[in-house]
Amino acid sequence: MYTGHDSGQTPEGCGRRGDPSDAGGYGAPDLLSTHGLDAPAVFRNDVADGRAWLEVATVGTTSNRDGYGAVVRVWPTEEAPPMLRVAGNGCGFLGNTPGTPHFGLNELDEVARVEVYWPVSGQTQTFTNVATRQRLVVTEP
Repeated sequence: MYTGHDSGQTPEGCGRRGDPSDAGGYGAPDLLSTHGLDAPAVFRNDVADGRAWLEVATVGTTSNRDGYGAVVRVWPTEEAPPMLRVAGNGCGFLGNTPGTPHFGLNELDEVARVEVYWPVSGQTQTFTNVATRQRLVVTEP
């Protein structure tokens, strides 16, 4: 398997699918590329080392257990517009993504607000002054 950080070379073959995933759990999504019958390639993301991030894992109770469809908004600061992601599995041809909303937050130690809207139950949960560099698990009330 090729890993992009080991050498300056690129894999040969015809790429079929690219899936971002934070396989290392360090807040910087890497890219897995499938190449048909050839070996897959992993392009490791070393650019974001030390940068702030937040993942919001949703757990449904009234909704489906994985919380797919939940709308997650993050306000980096009170003055900033919200960043928006929808939880879902990201299925596609020859692959899928984890579906956990991921937010890149540069140098912030905390975000002003996290809001999760659950479309099936119609409920909204709000969290303030949330620390970054973590996986926040939110369970539907």
